[in-house]
Amino acid sequence: MYKPKPCRTCDMPAPGTSLRALVLNASLKHGKDISNTEEVARLVLDHMGEHGVQGEVVRLSDQSIPVGLGFREGARDDWPGLVEKLKAADIVIFATPVWWGGRSSLMQRVIERMDALDEEYHAGGRSAL
Repeated sequence: MYKPKPCRTCDMPAPGTSLRALVLNASLKHGKDISNTEEVARLVLDHMGEHGVQGEVVRLSDQSIPVGLGFREGARDDWPGLVEKLKAADIVIFATPVWWGGRSSLMQRVIERMDALDEEYHAGGRSAL
């Protein structure tokens, strides 16, 4: 049975305040290699920019995101920094190429790592996101 969550006031920015968008680009290409996923994401951000949205693209292939379900999976884990960006964003876009009908392995890894954020919900009654 569905258990409803408690209602809370919205913490969205006041009118006239610009929103921040974060694009998680899960292309498997690195660095300056041309990525169709990033090209489409930047087009979306350009159109959102016309409405005052400021955007940033993070190419996941250039990050160190080890396999795991914890918040930090080692000394060279870039996940905690990405979580800060996720929490600071008003809009998050999950941009992924489609491989054999499914999302890229990098996007799947991000989804799995987001499981650690669910622990905050169980501890405090409110999701980190």
